[in-house]
Amino acid sequence: MRVNLPEKMVTTTMTPMFQLNDAVTRLKEEHSILQVVLQEIYSLTCAIRIEKDELQLNNQMYELKKKVADFKVQLDAHSQWEEEELFPMAAWYFGTDIDECTLMEQEHELADQYVKAFTHAIDRTMLPICIEEAKRMTSYLFQAYVILTNHFRDEEELMASLKDHSNSYDY
Repeated sequence: MRVNLPEKMVTTTMTPMFQLNDAVTRLKEEHSILQVVLQEIYSLTCAIRIEKDELQLNNQMYELKKKVADFKVQLDAHSQWEEEELFPMAAWYFGTDIDECTLMEQEHELADQYVKAFTHAIDRTMLPICIEEAKRMTSYLFQAYVILTNHFRDEEELMASLKDHSNSYDY
């Protein structure tokens, strides 16, 4: 399932509080969309790991490869928005870089490395893919799934707490 992430939100009132509210809303919307696709990847990965028929397994691996490629495009666009707009906005509001944002960027990079490891492995594997090789390759996606699921939750909690904190200062 390919779902397009929302375009850059435009606010009619450009006060910092409205900008932050819009950014937190966008963050939650994009995470929700990404989480749906991530769950589809996880479900397909689980199905592949128990598949016994090699032909069916190879068809599923082809489908998984396409889903992961589409997901990666969406995730990269989301990450670019966070790095270029969301995190700098949060740092501006609070007058300093937020250590948690740095940690979250590192988590994203780690998950990205697992996704790339899967993509690299499947691109260089000869067809047909054997069951053992499929299990090895999909293990990268399990790691990415765990990291990204926690990453999305942590990011939303951090931004919500920053938003609540800014409300107490009437930003």
